[in-house]
Amino acid sequence: MNPAAPNETELQSTQPPARNPSQETIQIHPTSPRVLQNEEKQPLTKAEKRAIWRYRAKLLVGLIFPFFLDSMDTTIIATALPHIATSFNQLTQQSWIVTSFTLTSTAFIPAFGQLSDVFGRHATLQFVIFLMLVGSALCAGAQSFEMLLVGRAITGVSSAGLLVMMTVILSDKVSLKDNALQNTLFSLVAGASYSVGPVIGGWVNWRWCFGLSIPICLLAHIAVLFVLKPELVKAQRHTDPETGEELSKRTFTQKISVIDWPGLALFLVSCISIILALTWGGATYPWDSPQVIVLLVVGGMLFLVFVWVEYSMEPGRWLEKKVRVPGKQAMIPAHLFYEKDIVILAFLNFAGGAALFAMFYFISVYFAIVEQYSASKAGLQLLFYLPGIGAGAYSAMYLCNINPRTTFPPLLLGHLALPISIGILTPALKSRNKSLIYGMMALSGFGNGIASMPVPLHAIAKKPAHLAVIVGTIQFFEPFGGTVAMAVMGSVLNNKLGPFGAEFSRGGAGGGVNAGLAFGEEVKEAVKEGVGWAFLAILPLVAVAAVVVLFLGDVRIDEGVVVEEMVSGRGRRWGVKVYYESTRVMVGLRCIAD
Repeated sequence: MNPAAPNETELQSTQPPARNPSQETIQIHPTSPRVLQNEEKQPLTKAEKRAIWRYRAKLLVGLIFPFFLDSMDTTIIATALPHIATSFNQLTQQSWIVTSFTLTSTAFIPAFGQLSDVFGRHATLQFVIFLMLVGSALCAGAQSFEMLLVGRAITGVSSAGLLVMMTVILSDKVSLKDNALQNTLFSLVAGASYSVGPVIGGWVNWRWCFGLSIPICLLAHIAVLFVLKPELVKAQRHTDPETGEELSKRTFTQKISVIDWPGLALFLVSCISIILALTWGGATYPWDSPQVIVLLVVGGMLFLVFVWVEYSMEPGRWLEKKVRVPGKQAMIPAHLFYEKDIVILAFLNFAGGAALFAMFYFISVYFAIVEQYSASKAGLQLLFYLPGIGAGAYSAMYLCNINPRTTFPPLLLGHLALPISIGILTPALKSRNKSLIYGMMALSGFGNGIASMPVPLHAIAKKPAHLAVIVGTIQFFEPFGGTVAMAVMGSVLNNKLGPFGAEFSRGGAGGGVNAGLAFGEEVKEAVKEGVGWAFLAILPLVAVAAVVVLFLGDVRIDEGVVVEEMVSGRGRRWGVKVYYESTRVMVGLRCIAD
C-alpha cells in the first residue's frame, strides 16, 4: 500500500459506509475476479514507488536502533550471566537476573498496545526508549544484587513496549503483504542482534553489557524524533458516545483510565507468585514446603480472578457495564480465545519462547563452566545459532509470500525442528559432543526463525477486526514461555548441583570472577548433568507443540478478497484498531478450512 495514503484526519473526515448495528468487525468479502484483474494491471507510478521506498527507508533509519536495542538487551548478558552473579556471590540465584527482566517484559506487553492508541506512537516509543536508558544506567552502576534486579525489571518494561511498538509501527499504513516483508527484514535484524549480543557480552566487562545501551538509547531518541516522528500515527480520537468528547482532548489522568489496571495488577502478582514458587522449589525450599505451596496456591487463585475480571470486562458483561469508561477494554480480551487457532498460536509461541531462552542462557552456562571457556569464547559459540535463525526467517518469507503463500507449512516445520534439536541436544551435552551441539543450536535457530513471522499473520487472518489487540496478546506468550522455562530449568539445575551448590554460588574454588570460574571436576560434572536435565525438562513442552500444530488451520495470503471497514468512520470500537486498506492494493486473507 502507498505509504502516502490519506492520514488519520483525512480518514476520519471520510464518510463511512452504512453500518448494520450488528456488525462490529471488519468483514472479509470476495471480490469479482474481473475487478481484481483490472486492479492488478495498474502499475505503480514512479512517484508512488519512490514514496514507498522513502517510507521504508525512514522505518529502517528510525527503528533500527530501538530494534537492535531490544534484541541485543535480551541476550547480551547470556555469556556474562555467571560472572555477574558471582560478583554478588549469587550464582545459584542467577536465574533471577533473567527472570526479573522477562517477568516485566511479559506482563506489560498488552498494556502498551493501549498506551500507543491513547498517547500516540511517537510519545509511547520515546517513553519506552527512556525506560531502557534508566534501567541500563541502574544495572551498569549496580552496587547490590537488588539494585541490579530493579534495573533489569525496568528494562523489561521497556522491552515489552519496544516489542509492541515495533510490530504496530511496522503494520501502520501498509498492506498485509508489505507487513510480512517488513517483519521478515526486521526478523533478520533481530536474529543478528540475538546472536551478536552474547558475543559482545563475552568480550566486555559485564557492566558494559548494560552501559553500551546508553549511547544506543540516545541515538534512538534522536532518530525517532527527527526521522520517524512525522510518519507515526497520532493519538486515536475515540469519542465518548454520551458526551461527544474526544479522548485525545482529555487530561492525562482521564487518558490512562482506559488501561486495565486491575487486570494488570492481578496478572503481575499472580505471575510473580508462580515464578517465585518455581524458582524456590527444590533449591531454596523443598517443593512441599509451606513457602512454595502458599505461593503456588495464591498465584493460581489470583490468576483465576484475573481470568474472571478479563471475561467480565467483555462488552455487555457485568464489569464493563459497571465501569463504563469509553474505550476501556481488558488487557487480554477473553473473546479472542473463543477461536481454536488463537489458542493454538498462543501455545506455540509459549513453547517457542521456552526454546529460545533456554538455548541462549543455558548453553552459555555449559560452555562457561563445563568447557571452562572464557566469557568471550563462550559468546562466540552462540554464533552457531545465527545461520539457523537467518535461514528460518528467509524460509518463512518464501513460504508465506511466494510459494505456497500459506502460514501452516512454516509453523509446522518450525515446531518439528524444535523438539528434534532439543531432544538430540540433551545427550550431546552429556557426551560433550561439540559438533553435535553446534548443529542442534543451528537447527533450534531455524525452528525459531521460521515460526516467528507466520504467527501474527495467521492471527490477523483469524481476527482481522482486532489486529493490534490480537498481535499484542499473542506476543505476550513468547516471553512468558521463556520466563517459565528459565524458572523451571534453573530449579532443575540447582537440584542437580546438590552439595556443590555453595561452591557453584561462589564461582569456583577461589570465589568470584577473578577466579576464572575455576571449578573442580565434580562440580563441572554436576553442572553438565544439570544442564542436560534442564533441557530435558522442557522437551515435553516442545514435543506437545509439535503435535498441537497439526490441529492448526491454514491461512492463504493472496489477492482474492479485499478488506472493508465496517465498524465506524474513525475505525474505533472498544479501543480496537482498524486498518484501512486502499482498493488499489488488494490484500486478501482467505481462511482455508481448518
